[in-house]
Amino acid sequence: MKLVLCVHGYPPELVGGTEVSAQALAQGLARAGHQVLVVAGSWQAAKAGQVAIRPEVHQIPGAGSLRVERWTRPDLHFDHWHKTKSARVGARFRELLQREKPDLVHVLHWLRLTRDLVQIAAEERIPAVISLGDSWVSCPLTFRVKPDSQVPCEEALSAMTCISCAAKVLPRTPWVSMEAGFMEFANRGMALTKELQLAQACLVPSQSFADRQQQGLGPAVQMRAKLQAPCGVEDSFAAQRKPLPVAPLPLRLGSWGQLSQLKGSDLLFEAIAGLESPGSVRLELAGGEQTEGYVQSLQAQYPSVQATYHGPYEVAELPTHAVTAVHAMLSASRAPESFGIVLEEARALGLPSVLPNLGAFRERAGESLGSLMFDVGDALSLRKAIERLLAEKQLLSTLRDSLPPAIRQLDVLEQHCAHYERVLAEGQVPEVPAHEWYTDRMALFAEEEWDRSLACATQAELELDTPTDG
Repeated sequence: MKLVLCVHGYPPELVGGTEVSAQALAQGLARAGHQVLVVAGSWQAAKAGQVAIRPEVHQIPGAGSLRVERWTRPDLHFDHWHKTKSARVGARFRELLQREKPDLVHVLHWLRLTRDLVQIAAEERIPAVISLGDSWVSCPLTFRVKPDSQVPCEEALSAMTCISCAAKVLPRTPWVSMEAGFMEFANRGMALTKELQLAQACLVPSQSFADRQQQGLGPAVQMRAKLQAPCGVEDSFAAQRKPLPVAPLPLRLGSWGQLSQLKGSDLLFEAIAGLESPGSVRLELAGGEQTEGYVQSLQAQYPSVQATYHGPYEVAELPTHAVTAVHAMLSASRAPESFGIVLEEARALGLPSVLPNLGAFRERAGESLGSLMFDVGDALSLRKAIERLLAEKQLLSTLRDSLPPAIRQLDVLEQHCAHYERVLAEGQVPEVPAHEWYTDRMALFAEEEWDRSLACATQAELELDTPTDG
C-alpha cells in the first residue's frame, strides 16, 4: 500500500502520545514493506505567505528509510482555534495527493495543518481513515479541561459555553466581534463533523474516550468509532530493562512525557513535598516542558523535593534511560487520557504505576493490574498513594506481579493494516460537491485580516508579555 499519514507534529521536534503513535505506526508500516509519507505540522517559523516544507529521510534499522515532510504555516498563532482552516495548507495537500497518488490517507491530527484534510482526500477520490487521540474535535482547546480551574469539562459543544472558555487562553482577540466568533465556531464544527462523516473509519483508543467524545459532540453528531490501540511496544523493548529491586529508601519514581500543569507535573512536587519525609522519595523527570524553565520553577517552589530533570528523550532510549531506572511510574494528568501510552511503556519495563482515576487510566488500570489510583487533581490523594508505597513493604512486589503484558506494536500494526485493507476492499469514497474556488480565497482573506489585526494590537490588549512574532 501507498499511504500518507497526517499528524500535527512528529519526533524528535514534538514528542507526545499522538506523535509517538504516529512515529511507531509509520515505522512499522515501512518495515512491513508499505510506502509511507508522513506529513507533519511544526512549531517552527515560516516565511510570510508560504507554507514551509522541510523534507526529511528517516533511516529505519533493517527496513530502509521513511519519508517525512514537516509543514510550517506562515500565519500567526496557528494553534489558535480561530485558525483551524488553512487554505495554503489545503492547496499544498491537494498538490501532494495529485503528485503522490496514495491508496489511502490516514489523518491522526489536523492541528497545525488544516481541518479539511479528509474532505480534500475525498475530492481527489482517495479514501481516508482518521484516528482520534485527543479531544480536539469536541473542544476548541483540545483537551476538554477548563483552563481556569483545570477541571475536566463535561459539557457538550456550545457556542455560548465554549467561546467564553476558549477566550481565557491567550492571546486575546479584541478585533474579533461576537458575531464573527460565533460564525467561526459554527464553521469549525461543521467542517469537523464533515470530516467524521467522510472518513471510512474512525479509530479511537479506548471506550471511555469514545464516550467522552460523543458526549462532547452531542447527539446531533454520531461517531462510528472502532476501538484500536494507537501504540504498543517493540518485542525487544522489555528485554532491555529489569526493574529495580524493591530496596530501602529512597523510593524512586519516574514521570515522563509532556511536563506541564495540564499533565499534573506540579502535583507531583506538591504531593512529595507534603510527605513527612520528602527525602524518602527521589523523582526522575524527562520530556518536553510547557515553557522553558517550567521544571526549574517547580524545583524552586518545592526545594524539599529531590528531583532530577533529564530533558527531552527519544522513546527508544526509555529502556536504558534514568527516568525508568525507578521503582514505579508516576502520572498526575488532569486531562482524561485517551489511552495513556506511558502506561504501556511502564508495563513493558516491568514498572508498577501510580495514576489518576480518570479516563482511559480508570478503564485500563487498577490495583489488580499493577497500578495504584488516586483522585484526579488531588495532591493529598496522590500523597496517600505514595505513602502506601513507602509503608507497605510488599506492595511494590505485589503490583509488579499483577502487571498485565504490554500491548505489542506488531499487533497494533496488524490491526491498522486490517482496517486499511477493509476500507480499500470496500472501494467506497463518499461523493462530495466540487471544490468552490472562492472558499479558499475567503478563508485566506480572513486569515490575513486576523494576522493584520493582531499585529496592530498592543501587548496590553493581547495580554501577552512578548511581541507577536508567530
